[in-house]
Amino acid sequence: MRVAGTTQSIFPRARLVERLERVRPGSVVVITAAAGYGKTDLLQAWAQASQFPVAAVTAHPRHNTPHALTAALHRTLDDLGLGTNGVVVPANDSTASGQMGALIERLARHRVLLVLDDAHALTSPEALATVEELITHLPRSCVLVVASRTRPLFLTARLSLDGRLTHITADELLLT
Repeated sequence: MRVAGTTQSIFPRARLVERLERVRPGSVVVITAAAGYGKTDLLQAWAQASQFPVAAVTAHPRHNTPHALTAALHRTLDDLGLGTNGVVVPANDSTASGQMGALIERLARHRVLLVLDDAHALTSPEALATVEELITHLPRSCVLVVASRTRPLFLTARLSLDGRLTHITADELLLT
């Protein structure tokens, strides 16, 4: 992951990066804070420290359809050079569930940090359901990271009960 115009993290976040490095594959990390708190900077620092490849999508209102969101996730895996390894990725006009199934199967074949930055841009019930489906079927080979200005609307209670949720808040991002 690279933040435009930078090659390194602006603010060292060693304590938080160490915490994130302990996250087990198959888990979800949620980072919530207002603009300017350093969510993306933390992701940059973690990406530099991680042994996993990082596939990142910055959410945009155009991703508010399941097809657009899953297509963006597939593209980021392609851009990272993580091939399909025999997974048949349905054509662009395929159903959203077919696209998501292929994405989940594809993720299962790679160890990867899958980052969804600016997740607050996803507001449609369909896009949120797509993220929930990804969380529900998240392969044990990857970590899903959701960074947002607001607490995501998808359900996280089950993940927390299963010990598969790490939540980093604005208070933890403050430089004190």
